[in-house]
Amino acid sequence: MIGLTGGLSGGDASGRSLPPAAGFLAEFAAQAGALPGPVAGDPALLSGEAGRFADLSGWQVLAGSPVIGASGVVFPPSVHGGRVSRPLGSMLAPGTRVGLVWRQEGALALSLGAEAPWIREGDGWQSADIVLSAPADRIEVTGRPTGGALREVALVALPETPAHDIVLLLGGAPMAGMWCGEGPEPLVDVPDLRVDAGEAIAVEPLRHRQGSLGPGPALAFARRYAERRLAPGRRVLLLPLASETGRLVAEGATRPEETAGAGWHPGSGLGGAADLFGSAVAAALEAPARHPENRILAALWAGGVEERASGASASAYAGALGAVFVPALRAALNLPELPVAVLGGNPATLPAEWLAAVATLDAESGAPAAVPGVTYLGWDLDRGDATKPEPRSPGDALHLSGSALRLMGLEAADLLIARHVPPPELAEIGAGSVIGPETVIA
Repeated sequence: MIGLTGGLSGGDASGRSLPPAAGFLAEFAAQAGALPGPVAGDPALLSGEAGRFADLSGWQVLAGSPVIGASGVVFPPSVHGGRVSRPLGSMLAPGTRVGLVWRQEGALALSLGAEAPWIREGDGWQSADIVLSAPADRIEVTGRPTGGALREVALVALPETPAHDIVLLLGGAPMAGMWCGEGPEPLVDVPDLRVDAGEAIAVEPLRHRQGSLGPGPALAFARRYAERRLAPGRRVLLLPLASETGRLVAEGATRPEETAGAGWHPGSGLGGAADLFGSAVAAALEAPARHPENRILAALWAGGVEERASGASASAYAGALGAVFVPALRAALNLPELPVAVLGGNPATLPAEWLAAVATLDAESGAPAAVPGVTYLGWDLDRGDATKPEPRSPGDALHLSGSALRLMGLEAADLLIARHVPPPELAEIGAGSVIGPETVIA
């Protein structure tokens, strides 16, 4: 398991013989395999069998020469693209809010009834969210001239204004999955229909301030939380606020109060989009206002790469994070006990003193720098070298791989849940009671 000792025992891995990292993706897939895939929960919209093409009944070709089979619908390159459809289980009324996720190759356009189509390009999972303006009784998929394929689709009715448990995603490139050397894996990074990002169901890669190219820790974190602690009728909302070039302290900083150009530092004095802390606080304050039962569950921080690469000291970065950033965030949100999960850096390329300084922030570290409510999750070198594949420079080698970031997100959720989110309690069992593996009967 990843744990507090991962940061304290790590260090520069030069000359060490490390276990291979090839199994990290498989390890994550094994750990996350029990989590729900994108199967529609209401057969009145689209059954899981129909969405996975295990049941081909109802799917029909409307135009062109698409091929419908057990692996999905393949659209050969064609001037007109081709078009297929399938009836829904029932007519959806105007005003129904619908969430749609699908796995595609190439470029496709999906639509419900007479609504304008969603056009997406690129392989992988896509998502869309709409409140219907007219009745809809079928889903239609149209190919593009360059060709494409629909491999899987799920369609769910959503509350018009759902109640959310909100997770703030803060920090730099590790949080955003930038420069992790890997792209999303469609058969591993499967959307959870209970997890939103922005106005739609969350899919990898999440769109942070500057976009994203690969998987970070957040979706795995949210999926594990949803599996183990999300109350019935609620959803998870991820707020992707990371910045790949954002820093917590100034270039070459030796003290926490050195803030020149450090957008994440509460005292940076920057304005507008450069004020990463201020804009994150504004977004965090706005999100709970969307529903009276919304609540901010936790903040997840993953950073340090830009600070280390720019020459900042370990004491400056860790001091600013624990003694300045976390207290200021809690004060700005009026949440003095907000849980904050901090992910450690790459122990194969970071010096031991850097890793140890950040690890001491953990509430249970026993160190003077420990911050109540902070959980630290580091990578254990004995597990393998988590450096991104084929780094091009020493600075590039500071980045963790996408597979490692997924695992850290999953296990950061386990740690935060164990310390801060008790199992749900049921006062009594009755019709409609939902009992999970950790439910406590009061």
